[in-house]
Amino acid sequence: MRNIACIHGPQNPVFPCECAKHGSVSGRDCAICQDFVSPSPALKVPKTKEPKSDKPNRNYMDVRQCKHPEGVCVDRYGRDCNVADLYRGASAFLVLSGPSVKDANLNLLGKRGVLIMSCNNSAAVLPLPIRPHVWLHTDPARKFCDGLWKDPSVLKFTPVREWGPGRKGEKCVCERDDSGKLVSTNVPAREYPGVIGFHRNTEFQVAQYCTENTVNRGNDKDHSFGNEKKGIVANNQPHVINTMFAALRLGLYLGFKRLYLLGVDFKMDPDQPYAFDQVKTASGVKNNNDHFADMDQMFRKLVPEFAKSEYEVVNCTEGSLLQAFPKMSLKDAVDQATEGIEQTLNTEGWYRGKNE
Repeated sequence: MRNIACIHGPQNPVFPCECAKHGSVSGRDCAICQDFVSPSPALKVPKTKEPKSDKPNRNYMDVRQCKHPEGVCVDRYGRDCNVADLYRGASAFLVLSGPSVKDANLNLLGKRGVLIMSCNNSAAVLPLPIRPHVWLHTDPARKFCDGLWKDPSVLKFTPVREWGPGRKGEKCVCERDDSGKLVSTNVPAREYPGVIGFHRNTEFQVAQYCTENTVNRGNDKDHSFGNEKKGIVANNQPHVINTMFAALRLGLYLGFKRLYLLGVDFKMDPDQPYAFDQVKTASGVKNNNDHFADMDQMFRKLVPEFAKSEYEVVNCTEGSLLQAFPKMSLKDAVDQATEGIEQTLNTEGWYRGKNE
């Protein structure tokens, strides 16, 4: 059992750890002991003079507790990939696939300080050389452009169950052959550069959405209506699966303080269902339009949960029917996100010594 740390001082000069490997008169050794548990959210360990070396400075150790559970993301070898709060305090722009994106001034996203996130093939609407910094999907890997998978500058999040290898090449990336036909590369998604796996679920529960150790992507039929054979009780939430659920959850997990939404039209036209070239059946268009109202209500329920985590979602989509989140123009959002960030770097003076 781990120790609960004591406060060091004249009345208690030595704190013996239960690991029986050392005692400490400064508290410093306790803070680096594997059995140490901090009694407070943050601990400043007293500085001690040590000979200069190339070893990391351990005089200060940040022992705050991460609010996110472990095991959400893994690397290609299946090990925990500790990217929780990787972008802590940053803002990001989530570019989705509503046709309104084509009318937005996306060149504004090229400003220094803008972090871009996208889903599925919506990255295709970004004008070159602008690319997403963070990208994710929840469907089979073969559905998405190989240019995304091959681009090492894009940090890619893919469901562990979809990153391969798998049957029928579903979990392998596709590319075009000389005739323009899409064929499998026979290379699993996890083998591409910059890939991180995440564990997903399809049971939408408001109270656990922000804190569970898997990433939700909506509510499947079993959880919506119940399945007696599987022992699943209906949760009375709408039946809807959409990658946007996973994107909002991943944004929170990565530490974004604010997520600006683009392309959330929440209405689909059969003549132009997406901002990029892609057809949709009439029944598919109807299903999506039916689901948008459900998603709006589900997101409304999440707003108080987001507030508890000091996480804000803002809708920057012109003419959007999504009402769950406050609205802002794209220009104002970019100005807000880049406030205080120098656009043309002034290098004068940075290499001067302390006394110059």
